[in-house]
Formats: sequence, structure tokens, C-alpha cells
Amino acid sequence: MAAHKPCFVRDPLYGDTVYIYHAFGAQCLGFAPWARKLIEALNLPSQDELDNDAGNDTSLAGTESREQALVKMLHQGHNTEVVWVVNTLAPGSNKGLEVNPVTAVCILSDVYLSYAFLAVTVDRQLVGVELSLRVEQDTLDFDTTRDHSVAVGSGDAADGAKPYVSLLGETPFRPPSIFAQSAGVQGLPSQPRRAALAGASTKTELQITPELLRTLGKTVETYRHEIRDVVSAGNAVQARLDLQVREMTRQLEKLNTVRLRCDKLGGQGVLSERVSQLARTQLQLVARIDKALQRLMDSHQPRLSMYETKWFEELERIAAEVGVSRDAKGEISVDTRSNRKALAAKAELLSHQLSLLRPQMDAMREQRRWSTGVQDGMLGGEQLKKVEKMLGSEAVMLAEAKEKVHQLNKRIAQIRPRDVPAVGGGAGYDADSSISFSNASIGFGGAGRLPTSSTAANLADFSFASRSSPFRTHSRTGSSFA
Repeated sequence: MAAHKPCFVRDPLYGDTVYIYHAFGAQCLGFAPWARKLIEALNLPSQDELDNDAGNDTSLAGTESREQALVKMLHQGHNTEVVWVVNTLAPGSNKGLEVNPVTAVCILSDVYLSYAFLAVTVDRQLVGVELSLRVEQDTLDFDTTRDHSVAVGSGDAADGAKPYVSLLGETPFRPPSIFAQSAGVQGLPSQPRRAALAGASTKTELQITPELLRTLGKTVETYRHEIRDVVSAGNAVQARLDLQVREMTRQLEKLNTVRLRCDKLGGQGVLSERVSQLARTQLQLVARIDKALQRLMDSHQPRLSMYETKWFEELERIAAEVGVSRDAKGEISVDTRSNRKALAAKAELLSHQLSLLRPQMDAMREQRRWSTGVQDGMLGGEQLKKVEKMLGSEAVMLAEAKEKVHQLNKRIAQIRPRDVPAVGGGAGYDADSSISFSNASIGFGGAGRLPTSSTAANLADFSFASRSSPFRTHSRTGSSFA
């Protein structure tokens, strides 16, 4: 027995699974229930580190320390899963036990040889057990799902009765415990493989003893319990599957009902009828609101005030001007043909007058701004820049006006005396142009002052008009020379 001390073999695929073999057989040790939690606890900061960092970071006040996590994990009592894979004990001839020790264990993980467990005994017996690869399963948070379902149900109850109640219930389905084995020992048989001595079974006949019958009865009873558990778990899963099929059928029927209702409500005729109904309902609501508002106004002030009367008279006058009138029945009729030309002419006249008055208004605004600046005292930087800009533009305009007057003087000097008509007798001579020329001559003739910007614009207009035709085809108001 001393020569066959226990030896450990690590699983090549999963680090949380270890196999141990010795004189009595071989076992599988699964550390999956607590290994991951232990690693997570060891990765946490210690209490000293948390105390040192508490002054710098206030968010670490409620953080769990490494010591607290380890104590909590130890108190939860997670156990290591142990599965007996190979049993080498057998009853002997002298009411003793015969042992066939396991001398070597190998875990195959080759692609061609699959994933299996191999053990070799002293008498060169090879025991093989096929292992199952782990399947990663999504861990469902049942508590969070249940809280969410309860919250949704409470919201529906507050709005009214639930329109649809599922047959599956509020909580998700939990598979039976026999199907939810740990991933570390998944696929291993519940009963170990027997590997008795080969010599005892070949040299002597098999003898039926009470011990053998007792062992056989226990084994059969164990298998019967396992079969019963598997059948019961299978019935539970089958019942859940039938319930899900029924629920799916109900949902399909409900979906078909909703689809038919959507098709019925979304039809062309039904939709137009509903729109018409909504329009009629809207008109009825507007009429009711109008009546209610009229009753409220009548109760507050039955008669119209003086200002309201004047306001309605003004509205009637404006309506008459734009061609809106009432017939004998009180219906409103609009006639835009008769007053369209008059209104258009009036609008053009107002636009022309506004264009004529805009330069004067700009000049008055600049003069008022200048006088306000003088009264306030010294001008600021922005005001000085604006004044300098205006003076520069005026200087440019004056220079252009002076150049145009000079050109006009040259052209007039070149005109022959026979071509110049009398001052008061020329039929086709433009009196306005002569006045403009005389004003320009006086303005630039020594004692006269320089013309303003409006005069320069009039001179420019005169220059272009004189180039095109000697006769004027439009009249100029007196405000143009102001």
C-alpha cells in the first residue's frame, strides 16, 4: 500500500478539475463550485488598502474587502465535488478485500482520440471512460427577472386589468437538479467502473455470497432511484415543453387576431370614413366651443363697448376696400377683380414715396445721432469709426459730383450757339435740367457751397438722362432736390 501513494493528474482542458489515483481506484475532484469565487475574492483589495485610499476616494466607502469576501465564502460552505471513477476493491476469498491498485492515469484531449479518461491497473487492465466537454450556458439572473416581471405587472394593474395573461407564469423555468449538474463533473458516471484482479476471476469460479448479493442489490437500487429521478425530471421538462407549445399557439392566435384587426382598421374605405368622422366631430366640437364662448361673453358684457363698435366699423371699411362684402343672408363674398388695380396702384405709390423718404430719414437719423454724440461729450471709438466712414463716403460722393459737373461744363461749352434754345421758349428743353445745371454752377462757382449727396445723385441722374435723350420722359418731385 505504501508503494501506491496517491497521485494527482491535472485536467488538460479545465484547470478547476483534478484526478487522483491510488490503490483503491481513481476519483475526480471538481473545484468549480468555489474556485471562481475564491479567485474573485483574492482579487479584491485588502482592508488596509481600502483604509489608505478612503481619504482620497469617497466612493470606496462601501466596497467589500478581501478579508470580508473570504469570510463570506467560507461561511457559505461550498464543497468540492468528488466522483469515484474507478473502483479497484473486490471481496476476497478469506472474507477480506482484494485490491487492484491503479498505477497510471491519463486524460486524452487529442482531436482524433476525443476527450477521455484512461486508467491502468497493476494487472495491466485498461479502464476507459468517455468524458464530456463543457457547454457554456448563460446564467440567468432569476431575481432580477422576477423583479422586472413584478414591476411590469404592477404597472399593468395600475392601468387596469391585464389584457393578456401568459400560461408560463411570472418566473422563468428552472431545470431539474439532476440536469443541472456542475460543469466540472459533467459526463462522469454516477457508479464507478469495477477493476478487480484478473487472476481471481479466471482461476476460481464465481461464488454467490451474501456480500455479493448485498452489493448487487445496492447497485440495482441506486440505478432504480436514478432512473426514477431521470424519468420524473423528463416528465417535468416535457410538461414545460407542452405548456410552451400551448402558449405559443395562444400567442399565434392573438397575433392573428391583431393582424386581422389592423387590416380591418387600415383599409382604404374604413380609413377615409374614420377621417370624415373625425372631421365632423371636430366641427361639432368647434361649434360647441363657440356657443360656450358666446354665452360667456353675453353673461360678462351683453352689449358691445364703444371701442369694439369702432373696431368692427374699421374692419367693415377695410373689408369694403379689399372687396369683401356680406350679402342679404349674411354670407361673406370676396371680389378681388374690381379693387385689385386700385390696391396695386396704391401699393406702388406708397412704395415710391417710401423710397423717396428713406434718404431723408437716414440723413435725419445720422444728424440726430451726431447731435446726441456732441451733447454727450467726447465720442467713443466706435462712434469715431462710423463718423470717419461716413465722411469718407461723402468725400467720395463729392469728388464724383465735382467730376461730373466738370464734364458737363466741358460738354456744354462744346455746344454751338444755334443748338442752344432760349431759356424760356424751347419746347423740348427740360427746365429741370437747366435748374440742375444752374444749381451746380452756383455750387461750384466760388462763393456757393458744395452740393449735398442728394444733389450729387440728381446730377448723376441728369448725366445719364442727357446721354440717352435730350428729352425727359418722367417727372421729378421737389423732394428729390432737397
